[in-house]
Amino acid sequence: MIFKCKVLPAVIFALSSSLYSCYSLATEIVNVPDTKFRTCLNDYLHHLPDAPITDTELASLEGQLSCAEMGVADITGAEYLVNVTYLNVEYNQLTSLAPLANLTQLTRLAAGGNHITTGAPLKSLVNMTDLDLNNNSLSDGDFIAEMEPLVSLNLSTNNIRSCPGIEGLKNLKNIYLQGARMTDISNFGGLTQVEQLNLSENGLSDMSVLSRMTSLTFLEIDKQDIQINPVANTGTLTIDNPVKSIDGSLVTPTTISNDGIYENGQITWSSIPAGTDDVTFDFSQTISVDGLEVPFSGSVTQYLE
Repeated sequence: MIFKCKVLPAVIFALSSSLYSCYSLATEIVNVPDTKFRTCLNDYLHHLPDAPITDTELASLEGQLSCAEMGVADITGAEYLVNVTYLNVEYNQLTSLAPLANLTQLTRLAAGGNHITTGAPLKSLVNMTDLDLNNNSLSDGDFIAEMEPLVSLNLSTNNIRSCPGIEGLKNLKNIYLQGARMTDISNFGGLTQVEQLNLSENGLSDMSVLSRMTSLTFLEIDKQDIQINPVANTGTLTIDNPVKSIDGSLVTPTTISNDGIYENGQITWSSIPAGTDDVTFDFSQTISVDGLEVPFSGSVTQYLE
């Protein structure tokens, strides 16, 4: 704790005097174990790179703070950035955002290009308008459910599979989920205000929900990689076609492996060699969504055991 002395002027019975009083400012030295993060913070404070940092100094930082591309692995100490509204920690070595859990004043966070495994610490950041966590290792997508002001969301290149609660975010305009391994967008239908939507390179088989998204000006849904759980290889196999277009109709395969045939909404393989790991088919169709003409394409893999 740091103590300081201050001169307090006072007027008593019309006589001026200076009263010296010592008081505690309750200022604490903050633990910032990551030297690169400490260097970044000290740069904003105009201190030497390894200077100790107090909580009041961190609280004095306002607006935007960027420590991007600095090799930062730990942002312990960031919990005292109580007046920063835009934090950029992109392209570092972070595995956790836990120090941000109580920074409810944050409206923008850029933390793409790290190794973050969960967004759970961000659940209480209910003033967020712009969230970018692309290129991480996220396995959860439900942490955004209470971020009602959210306008732009980027969770591309993760492993989230679905976004529970996104249907309640009525201010969302831009959603980027390319390569997020999404398999379910059934709760997207009510997002009629969304203008930009990137769902390419996922595992999505049913695009019928898009028929209700009537404000789209940009849409990508190509290069889907749909994977079906293994079934026994008995030499013959028939599966239902899981690929549905915007109107709910089935999308006809363009090519089928192992001499398979397509008929009446089913793909049949009549002679699958023993030891075959999988059978596949490809599809490609141009679909129209509220005036947009976009390709819906990809492959379906039925694994065998």
